[in-house]
Amino acid sequence: MTNLVIISQNYWLLSLALFLGLWGCAWSLNVGRKRKKENGDITPIITMKDTTKQKLRTLMENTGKVGLGIVLGVALGVGIRDHQLINQSHTYWDVAILEKYSNISFRIQPARMQDGQWDFCEPVPFQKYDKLRYITFEQKNGCKRLEYFQKLNPRLGEKLNATISSR
Repeated sequence: MTNLVIISQNYWLLSLALFLGLWGCAWSLNVGRKRKKENGDITPIITMKDTTKQKLRTLMENTGKVGLGIVLGVALGVGIRDHQLINQSHTYWDVAILEKYSNISFRIQPARMQDGQWDFCEPVPFQKYDKLRYITFEQKNGCKRLEYFQKLNPRLGEKLNATISSR
């Protein structure tokens, strides 16, 4: 479900950037078309050099507005995505550490779920075959930031509530 949310957010971010870019191009073309349609009946008393300066200034202003719209749209989309990722804390109960690949990469299986590779942002103190009562993490872009966890103590007879199958 989390992957679907992240894909959905990326889809809307790209859609927003595409929409703002197309809107800016259409707006710029529309302004250029309106300038060409203006009546030429009244000839202002200005030199050609002044007309060229006016056209260049208008073109630069329009290009700047379109560019600003695209930059603001992308920045807003990235900011919204990061805000949503920051606010996404997940808690899983009855978790088994099946494999330890490195200090930040593990194969983990939460209760009643399929196992998978989890990459943490920082080194975590887990060992192979550890059992956790719960784990809470914050999903970041590309890694998980560990917030809380509680290991079970097998010497005290603590066991997971669900059957974990090691493959």
